[in-house]
Amino acid sequence: MAFAVRRGGGYTGAEAREKALEQARADGTARRLRCLVLADPRTVALGGEPVRADPDGVLGFVTSGGYRHTVKRSIAYALLPLAYRPGAAVEVEVDGQWVGAEVAREPLYDPEGKRIRG
Repeated sequence: MAFAVRRGGGYTGAEAREKALEQARADGTARRLRCLVLADPRTVALGGEPVRADPDGVLGFVTSGGYRHTVKRSIAYALLPLAYRPGAAVEVEVDGQWVGAEVAREPLYDPEGKRIRG
């Protein structure tokens, strides 16, 4: 919930927030919600599917996903360790098959509106 409070203090609990963030970074439990773009647009992750990367193994699980018509891609959201930044390769298990995916830079959109206008 760190995103929901301002940085720099000046409120009750600011010191505890900073201490908790430092501890999460130190022990590797800090995570961030990342957008994943699946390699196969016909494969749709809905939620609960494991996300892995070799050699780290399972990193987390899909929180939500689906096919997005405006970008013509199948996407999923997952809480991943901070080390997995845009461009990182991961895999998502959908219906028993591991599908390649890439951590995407957000927001996903079509700046010229070409796809939505057909």
